[in-house]
Amino acid sequence: GSVAGLLLLVFYVSGVLATTLFGENFPQWFGSLGESMYSLFQIMTLESWSMGIVRPVMEVQPNAWIFFIPFITVTTFTVLNLFIGIVVDAMATVKEHEQEELHSDHLDIETMIGELHKEVRALRKELSRID
Repeated sequence: GSVAGLLLLVFYVSGVLATTLFGENFPQWFGSLGESMYSLFQIMTLESWSMGIVRPVMEVQPNAWIFFIPFITVTTFTVLNLFIGIVVDAMATVKEHEQEELHSDHLDIETMIGELHKEVRALRKELSRID
């Protein structure tokens, strides 16, 4: 929850900045907030970000790397952290479920042992009567 919220906040702020910084020169990628966020999503996923968007922007605005490098670093690690969190949570859920099953099996075994003890006592009583 909080990681996704952080990512959304970073995207929104970066989208506003990108629209302001690059929208006039590159309206096809940064002309509106929606286009900026779409372009930033493409950059975050590292899908043709270098040749497709960043290099053409840097040819016109050489200091654009000051915006793009931190954006890529923060968003890529945030998404990586989000996926790692999902995997760890899933593994913890599976382990908890397995522990519950083991506990349930343990209780079933204890119940069966108790019943077997009762049967053994009953059989011993029967044997003592026969003797």
